[in-house]
Amino acid sequence: MPGTGEAPGPLPPDGDRLLSALVSEIRRRHPGEPVAYLGLSFSGRWAVKLAVQGVVDAAVDIGGPTGAAEPEEPIDVPALPYGMPGILGNALDLAGLPRAAEIDGMPAAFSLRRQGLLPPLGDGAEGTDGTDSRVPLLAANGAHDQFIPRGDTTRPADRPDTTVWLVPGATHCAAEHIRPLPAATWVWLLTRPAFRRHPTARSA
Repeated sequence: MPGTGEAPGPLPPDGDRLLSALVSEIRRRHPGEPVAYLGLSFSGRWAVKLAVQGVVDAAVDIGGPTGAAEPEEPIDVPALPYGMPGILGNALDLAGLPRAAEIDGMPAAFSLRRQGLLPPLGDGAEGTDGTDSRVPLLAANGAHDQFIPRGDTTRPADRPDTTVWLVPGATHCAAEHIRPLPAATWVWLLTRPAFRRHPTARSA
């Protein structure tokens, strides 16, 4: 993921382009097999974006900050606990801890709702840019995430073929139940129509 050292350059709002290229390469090497994407924390945002854009055949978002909550709930990045400001500062290639002026507008720039990729409330059709919203998506998180609003996880339930799991008594990425959660996501994935036919499908 861009901004983590796995790929050159800082974390950009359109970092999904790199992941889309990876999916294309997987499809080239394994023609006819479905591809799924699983992302935890910030990478979960890309899971939602790839699903809404129809890039993958299924996606799992665990704790992704999608900016989907309505009404929008502002995130005070410098005040986030547990070293998260430093993590974001590194991802954005800043020289030190992010100052308010340096990250002003950052949450809005990454918001999938502001990018027109999630339908308005009550409209379970397509994003405003005509993207395909029928790719199965699982959005999961702890019910008491200390970093992102609950609506970032529950809001995508308004689109078709989306399953939402809020894990009681758990925090960011449902870390308190991180062992059973991935096992449950595999069960969810293998019950999607495309993957029932291909039990050896690749996961990006």
